[in-house]
Amino acid sequence: MDITTIVINGLIGGLAAMVLYFTCDLLITLMQGKEQVCVISKKGRKQ
Repeated sequence: MDITTIVINGLIGGLAAMVLYFTCDLLITLMQGKEQVCVISKKGRKQ
């Protein structure tokens, strides 16, 4: 393996990790958003 292969593999690995992290972060944000909407709608019904 030469240096360029190692560098390219490192960049691809880094990008994959970032994509995975942002995807998880986005899913958590969406789930929290849905929970907040449910809470707001329940409060509205109680009133």
